[in-house]
Amino acid sequence: MSIINKINSLYGNSGPSLFLIRLPFRIFKYVINRINTQYYRFFCLHVGHSSIIEFGVHIEAVKNVSIGENVYISRGVRIVSENSSGILTINDRVHIGNNCHIDHTGDVLIGDDTLFSENVLLYSHSHGKNPRSMAVPMNKNIGKGCWFGVNSIILEGATKINDGTVLAAGGIITKSALESNGIYVGIPARKLK
Repeated sequence: MSIINKINSLYGNSGPSLFLIRLPFRIFKYVINRINTQYYRFFCLHVGHSSIIEFGVHIEAVKNVSIGENVYISRGVRIVSENSSGILTINDRVHIGNNCHIDHTGDVLIGDDTLFSENVLLYSHSHGKNPRSMAVPMNKNIGKGCWFGVNSIILEGATKINDGTVLAAGGIITKSALESNGIYVGIPARKLK
């Protein structure tokens, strides 16, 4: 959507008075998000063309993070790692909603066109039965076109998630035995028949 279309849409949805109030805030948000994206473009392994990393995103181990084209990472997202060796690769056209938590202690690959709704948690390590033990990295491969509903959780045991998997809101994926294009609900997530 071009900037002119966005301004016309804002005017159409707001009316003249509210438009004059909202426009400076939208311009400020646009500028600050572009500055934040450039900051991470400088430090990350790669940040692709037309990708946006909103102000308020926190990324650890930035030299191990590669972000593809047309990726949108919303405010409040935390991308963390308990070591400096886990690689995070986010492919093209991925959208990560507000306040998601992505752990890349183990290598994590997120496929094209995947959507994380708000507050999704993704873990790629385990401490076993001792919370003070060293983190054991577990690599994770998320296929293309997956959709994770609000407040869903992807635990470390789910090392492979096939293309087109949909996890309903509040669902928890605990293992890898998922069929492509399946819809999963519940705790632990089971395929919807």
